[in-house]
Amino acid sequence: YNIGILYQYNRGVPQDYSKAMEWYRKAADQGDAKAQCGIGYLYDCGLGVPQDDGKAVGWYRKAADQGHATAQFNLGNMYNLGRGILRDKEKAMEWYKKAAGQGHEDAKKEIAKLDAENEIAKLEEQGSSDQANKKKPGLLKRLFK
Repeated sequence: YNIGILYQYNRGVPQDYSKAMEWYRKAADQGDAKAQCGIGYLYDCGLGVPQDDGKAVGWYRKAADQGHATAQFNLGNMYNLGRGILRDKEKAMEWYKKAAGQGHEDAKKEIAKLDAENEIAKLEEQGSSDQANKKKPGLLKRLFK
């Protein structure tokens, strides 16, 4: 895994995403969650491999299931955006909460955004436009933090 990091981030060796993938794969095949997340990222971004959301989801899930916070956050993003998997805000929230529970700051921000979106949607469903209009500025502010 560590050699893959060197190749991915150009640390002491020329940047080479294909070689990073080779080293990540060796570690991932032995169950290394960091390497699995790294492979997911390479597929997510199309670095050294063709971009493939479905493969990214699969690798993020392997790492997320082992408790890797960044993989949990990234998997939450894939669900939130419907990339490589059906869009599912509830599953996104579940994965964000797992990552946030480990201190992942970006996951905490996404939870706040989803909460604000849900609150706006509920107010609009209730048809209480006066109440929705009063609360929207504060809720929208949370969305764009």
